[in-house]
Amino acid sequence: MRGKSKIVAGALLTGIALLSMASAAGAACSIAGTWSFYAFEATAQGTQSHIIECQVTLAANGTFTGAACKSWQAGKSASESKTVHGTIQSTSCALSGSITIPGDLLVTIQSGHINSSSIMGAGIATQGTGNATRVLSFTLVKN
Repeated sequence: MRGKSKIVAGALLTGIALLSMASAAGAACSIAGTWSFYAFEATAQGTQSHIIECQVTLAANGTFTGAACKSWQAGKSASESKTVHGTIQSTSCALSGSITIPGDLLVTIQSGHINSSSIMGAGIATQGTGNATRVLSFTLVKN
């Protein structure tokens, strides 16, 4: 009887451990919350580059509105401020989405990833199309 008790207890403990891991995995990569978004434009030599910083509060589905952003341009000492909206979604920790900047071209997240503890992410985005396409490297840090 004692041998069977150990097997049953072991099976129960294994089941509990698997359920705990499944719960933790389900909670992983949550995009909801307030994030600092930093984007750096990768430009060809001789063109102007930009650095962008935004504070975005993402809903569970990744949407956000009224995000305050500042951008700095090489060769200019003052920053510009804009309010943007869009979506940054996480599916199995992979990032996708787009950001609408009033009076500017749409930014599209091409590839990205947030870590399983949902505190940091990074990726590549593009802005515009064709010969006017800008490539951005971005970082997300949860506040």
